[in-house]
Amino acid sequence: MDDGTVLVTGGFHQATTERYALGDLGGACGANVECGAGHCVNGICCDEACDTGCRRCDLAGSEGTCTRACAGATHGLVCPDGSASCPNEACIQDNCGEYRCGGTKGVCLRKCQSVDDCAPGYSCSLEHECVQPPDVSATDEEGCSVAAPGRSEYSLFISGGSARSATTPGGRPWLSRDLAVVVSALVAGLALARRRRPASRRS
Repeated sequence: MDDGTVLVTGGFHQATTERYALGDLGGACGANVECGAGHCVNGICCDEACDTGCRRCDLAGSEGTCTRACAGATHGLVCPDGSASCPNEACIQDNCGEYRCGGTKGVCLRKCQSVDDCAPGYSCSLEHECVQPPDVSATDEEGCSVAAPGRSEYSLFISGGSARSATTPGGRPWLSRDLAVVVSALVAGLALARRRRPASRRS
């Protein structure tokens, strides 16, 4: 029919007329003829054959659309020869290292926007790179966290969308000690200014 449905009528011992609609994208199917787009892939009506390039049609949130797939949270799928047209069954896993596999593109990320883009145990730096955070479990005699030996650069990490300081130049303790000194100086300056203000009014 013009609307894509199939009308069945006539024949021997046929007392009714039946009308069938072809499956929509993402709908269940058992054969290509059951899908409006003509492609039944792994039991789902798909927009194309989806049999090359490490793609799937049953990814959560993209059912019915042929999409590049990840093999897992930290592994992508790639063609053995590096091409983008190998059969899906020939695809091999690609270890993403310190990054995660991008769910929407199906490839290993190379930059991060938050810790969610990094593999477990890694943090996202302000340079948008997934790196191992320094060990700040040790404390000095004043109870301040100190940097791990050999870690001397100043680092900032993005954790859950916010940045925090890790170490100060020379491997000194967290920025909080220096910040406390600055705050104390500001408070003392404000107190001195308030004390001088009445005297200036009397003059």
